[in-house]
Amino acid sequence: MIIMSMMRDKWRSEAREARREARLELVEARLDAAEAWAEAAEARAREAQLEAREARAQVAEARAREAQAQLEARESEAVIRELRRQLREARGEAANGAEDA
Repeated sequence: MIIMSMMRDKWRSEAREARREARLELVEARLDAAEAWAEAAEARAREAQLEAREARAQVAEARAREAQAQLEARESEAVIRELRRQLREARGEAANGAEDA
């Protein structure tokens, strides 16, 4: 009877140890999964930041091109006005388009 009692205690102890090890393995697996998920989330965040920087650079470039185009348009308009003025002078017209008296 004593031997049976000792064997039962031994088996219970072994079962508790097996449960403890199984719980430990489960916790470790969950931890590994959480770490992998966090690393993937950080990678996605870095990628999103890079995309945002690229988008901001593209916007800045587009604004610079637009500003350059506007400047060129103003310069072209000034050249056109000057050429028209010179043409009027060459024709002998006054500034308002009438002939000089």
